[in-house]
Amino acid sequence: MSYSLLLNSSNLIGNNNNQFRYNFVKGSFNVPEGSEICISQITMPYSFGNVSAVLGNNTFSYVMPTTGASVSTISVVLPDGFYDINALNQALYASLRANGFYFYNTSVSTITPSTGSTSYPNIIYPISFASNYSQYTNSIILQYIPTSAPNVVLQYGTGWVWEYGTFPTNPFIPQLIIGGSVSQSTTLFGNLIGFINGTYPTSTTGYTNPPTATNSQPITILGNTLKTNGVSVASPPFAPLATQVNSIVVRCDLVSNEISIPSDILDNFPVNATYGSNISYLPITDNAVKMKSGSYQSLTISFVDQSLNPLLALDPNVSISLLIKFPSKK
Repeated sequence: MSYSLLLNSSNLIGNNNNQFRYNFVKGSFNVPEGSEICISQITMPYSFGNVSAVLGNNTFSYVMPTTGASVSTISVVLPDGFYDINALNQALYASLRANGFYFYNTSVSTITPSTGSTSYPNIIYPISFASNYSQYTNSIILQYIPTSAPNVVLQYGTGWVWEYGTFPTNPFIPQLIIGGSVSQSTTLFGNLIGFINGTYPTSTTGYTNPPTATNSQPITILGNTLKTNGVSVASPPFAPLATQVNSIVVRCDLVSNEISIPSDILDNFPVNATYGSNISYLPITDNAVKMKSGSYQSLTISFVDQSLNPLLALDPNVSISLLIKFPSKK
């Protein structure tokens, strides 16, 4: 004998859209010894972000020159969500624009994006993130801030202007500050982009390539290199952690797996979709596991990641089909 159960958003409990409870009809359900349970099918939205205040990876800072020897340290706070390198750059650029830290070309009549576009082709930002696929890491790209308006033209060409208006006494390289104590086991901003905590670069001056009319190349700092442009940079002992969730583990309070810890794991499946679309899981083998025998009022399904951390999902619109199998009567 077998029974099918369907759970959806009406079964949601808790605050993080990761736990669903099925209340049995008539208030109880008797599970005989030797019963099994398995997943028939699961569809769930990929709505669990990779950046949040809970993960502690939603903030970083940068240092920019203002006038003379003065500097300004600006914090960027990311709203909870899913961020790839492009999205991180958009958040960084929005802060740089709001504070006037960018170069723009006066030959373009406006510095706002065209209709339907989010790009600013006439702007050069002094700090950017980039992906380096060949080295399986990310990088920080930093543009020199020169000492005068004529030097901006020498650096970038005719029509280019430093929006902030005032200049540092000496050519200045901006700095990116990564906080926290980043290690392989943490989920901080440094983990997200593949850098240990610190200030990048460690100094704003003293480089072998100061900006001139013929030599004004930006500084690129790789997350897993010890050296760039003659400047030592610490190497993180881990790759960028683009997302904390590589697979989804399904736990069920009525599962009894006596040889594993935790003993309530029902199944697990990969994340086979892009953020914002549906993840679908249809088992191709019989993955039935033993159930606890006894009488129960409800069954609870929980979603966690491969490290058993609860998923922090935004969308509860799931479809969970379960099959309970009773032992055959002799």
